[in-house]
Amino acid sequence: MPLTGPLYVCFHSLVSEDSEGSVEVCAPTEGSVEPRGRIGVRLEPAHAQVYVSLPPADALYPRVLVAHHTVSGWLHRHGLPLTGPAREISYPNALNSAPADLVTDVAYPHTCGNACTDLVDSAWPDQRWQHR
Repeated sequence: MPLTGPLYVCFHSLVSEDSEGSVEVCAPTEGSVEPRGRIGVRLEPAHAQVYVSLPPADALYPRVLVAHHTVSGWLHRHGLPLTGPAREISYPNALNSAPADLVTDVAYPHTCGNACTDLVDSAWPDQRWQHR
């Protein structure tokens, strides 16, 4: 079955050197897919996300944690509840990218909708910070 978007990882709990958290590797598809073995099927409702796009050096642990703390902190300061787990979305070019290429989005789904666009634009004029 062909993918309809990039692979991503959802973090359902804390993952660190000291804890083994729960993660889910997701492969978006269209059409009917049957669960098999350890592969499950889940429909994710449409949602808005605040995210930051990272180059290769910033997408690796432990530097990727800065992006997670920044995005989640911004949502918390603005009182915006999450609608799902944090995620890291990998671009198709991630394995053969140049140092300045953007290869990963650290994204947090929330309930703000399009009303957040002005908040994000004023908070992060750097083009890597966005709302979708």
